[in-house]
This record gives sequence, C-alpha cells and structure tokens, in this order.
Amino acid sequence: MVKVRGDGLIKRMFLNYQIRKYVRKLFYYLARDVGIRERYKIRRIDQIIKRYGFNKRYSYIAYAMFLDEKNYNKAKNYQGFVEDRDDVINLVAQRYFDSNPKFTKKDLFRVSVFKDWNCIFNGDLSVIDYAAYNLWKNHSSGGESISGSVGGELTP
Repeated sequence: MVKVRGDGLIKRMFLNYQIRKYVRKLFYYLARDVGIRERYKIRRIDQIIKRYGFNKRYSYIAYAMFLDEKNYNKAKNYQGFVEDRDDVINLVAQRYFDSNPKFTKKDLFRVSVFKDWNCIFNGDLSVIDYAAYNLWKNHSSGGESISGSVGGELTP
C-alpha cells in the first residue's frame, strides 16, 4: 500500500487529488507534446511535470504509470522516493480502473478530463494515433513547436 507522507485526513486528501490530476491529465500532455509511446523517458516525464505545473513531489505516480520496473527503480534511487511501483499502480487501478492493474493508454484516454480524446477505440491504437496526429497538427498550425511527434514521421 502506498504510504501517505505524514498522517491525517488532509494529507490523504491531497494524495488523492494528486493521483486524480496525474491520471486524468498527464497522458494527454505527454501524447500532445512528446507523442504516444510505449514507454517514456524520465526526463520527458519531468519536462511535462514542470511545464504543466504538476507537483514534483508526487512524480512517482507518473513514473509508475509510464516507466518500466527498471527505470522506475532508477528514478526511485535517484530521486529518493520510497513508494513501490506495484503499490502505486494498484492504487491508481483501484481508484480509476476497477482494480485492474493492467490498465492501458486507451483506459487513460477514457478517464481524461480532455473530452476531445474520449472516443470509441474499436480495439486498436490507430484511433489514438489519428487523434494525436490531429491534435499535433492543430497545435503546430498555431506557430508553436512540439518536441516529438506521433510515430516519429509527421511533419506539418
């Protein structure tokens, strides 16, 4: 079980708020700014956390969702947090995915606060790729640059 840093109702409420924020918003920003990947790099996750004002103290939530076990442990050793990856995944799964710790990126899209990403997936990731491409294309036409792209081959 994920240990609440400190004790008390306020600390647990703040942890729940951070979990909700990370689960419902972070993947959208990662997909938009970096592209949809199987796994992300620690520095990319850190860039998104900083850019969009996520609380860095709870970055282990993002690392658990988007890093494999090896890289999660690397981040854990480097940044000094104590939370076990499986405990974090189980807590997220319990709150958002009917206790299924094998939730997917499609599941993350479904709980996203950004409703333009919520669509019917028909069992394949091509819909996600198409949605990411449209978002990337619309974002790029605004004159801002995006580091990375969906599939690595898109150019405006």
